[in-house]
Amino acid sequence: MCALDMARINCGIRAAVSFHGSFGQLPDQPNPEELEPIKASVLICHGDADTHVPTEQCLNMMKELRARKADWQFISYGNAKHGFTEPSLANSTREGIGYDEKAAKRSFAVMIALLKESF
Repeated sequence: MCALDMARINCGIRAAVSFHGSFGQLPDQPNPEELEPIKASVLICHGDADTHVPTEQCLNMMKELRARKADWQFISYGNAKHGFTEPSLANSTREGIGYDEKAAKRSFAVMIALLKESF
């Protein structure tokens, strides 16, 4: 969430990556259409089975990124839950939370590609 929010406020970063983050609206901000374009490249890696982030939040985040003319990717990993990059969650019994090895490896690979491109 922090990396994504840093990109949204244009604090000078080149790239931001969000893994199983949340996408709430920034406080005290006007409509996205009224804000300046996002300068950083943005990568959002999200689990399709993440019950902690409502679909509406995902759609609103994409709408903001479009409105602010960002260079962005939103990748939704099928059947991956919230925390899908955390091996310690492999045996989680909490609803919508769990490790997914395939999604973790794929998301890290696309992150590395974005960072190489950005730097």
